[in-house]
Amino acid sequence: MTSEMTGLTAHTALMSEARSLLTGALTAYRDVPRAAQWLHARLRRLDEPLRIGVVGARGVGKSTALNAVAGRGLRDAVLVEVTTPTPSQDSGGTGWDDVDASLFLTRHARPADLATLRSAQDSPVASALPVGVVLVLCRADETSAGRIDALTTARQLARRHRRDVRWRALCQNVVALSGLLAHTGRTLRESEFADLATLAAVPRAELENVLLSADRFVGADFPVPMDPATRHALLDRFGVFGLRLATTLVRTGCDTRATLSAQLVRRSGLAELRETVTRCFVDRGEVLRARSALLALELVLEREPHPTAGRLAAELERVVASAHEVRELHALGNLTSGRTALSPELTAEADRLLGGQGTEVAVRLGMAEPPSPADLHAATTNALLRWQRQAENPLLDQHDRGLVATVVRTCEGILADLSG
Repeated sequence: MTSEMTGLTAHTALMSEARSLLTGALTAYRDVPRAAQWLHARLRRLDEPLRIGVVGARGVGKSTALNAVAGRGLRDAVLVEVTTPTPSQDSGGTGWDDVDASLFLTRHARPADLATLRSAQDSPVASALPVGVVLVLCRADETSAGRIDALTTARQLARRHRRDVRWRALCQNVVALSGLLAHTGRTLRESEFADLATLAAVPRAELENVLLSADRFVGADFPVPMDPATRHALLDRFGVFGLRLATTLVRTGCDTRATLSAQLVRRSGLAELRETVTRCFVDRGEVLRARSALLALELVLEREPHPTAGRLAAELERVVASAHEVRELHALGNLTSGRTALSPELTAEADRLLGGQGTEVAVRLGMAEPPSPADLHAATTNALLRWQRQAENPLLDQHDRGLVATVVRTCEGILADLSG
């Protein structure tokens, strides 16, 4: 068996199980119109692009974040705004169970947000396969009252939440984002750059005085000839913080629209968020779509009693118990967000073995040249023994012990495939 074939088999096993379960359930529920329609739609969704929901309270900036993240397109994925957090079999909106993964937007990551995230995992399948959520501290530019160090402070808060056991149990990563800054940076116009350059030429003390608030910026007492309509438009596009940052950047060397645009996007947190979305969601889209199918079947079995429900529930439980690909994804999320006390060398190896660099066996084992079956077997055996020793390390906490156990199970699975 070649390494590519092994990687493909491992990657599609859960999808095959989910498809088989939905097909069987659709046959069993063919005389129950509502359930049959729901199951048929979920079966069709298995062959569609990954659906990533943008979730958050009204006014939190969902549309801005959605436009920023999706601006350059996402491979094999679409972003949708979630309008209701409840199971939507009976609703008209897009609910959390209508998407395969979620960006949960919040300003301050409060206890109420924890409760909302817990409610999304309030079922046996969801709690057994806890993946698919990235927490986004949006409006990062408003942190620290919008001071010039607001984005740095927001990133520090994100790192603190990653280490918090309450949040790491519910989401794969925590990222700070200024959606407004990201979107404006991506779409910056030459005319806007010219206006910012005009503002940057104002003596610093005078400019800081009018940038103390939105009212001052659009007020009558302004230090340069710039009509109120232009100032209102700049305020809408940048916000007060964005104007402070953009004029500072222009003053300190960003002398072209392209340079300023790149700096605004980089500082917004968009690159980190898109990398997280790609790594945690898009690269494992098949696994997440299969997980959604299992959740959909669980919902049908709960809401529509049926003579075959017991058998289907037992099959569902068996598939969930053996869904190692999802546990790999959860472990990768912990590695991505830095939530591990493992050494940098072990962290890098765990990331690779869990499929963070690609799911083919040779890539997981770090073998650049096309290896022989004997080389693959030897490398896998060595990796398994190395991580089995780590599993006995008394200094590991419960969190890292679970991560190591996942790596061990991955190595065992690869070895079983190679020996089969």
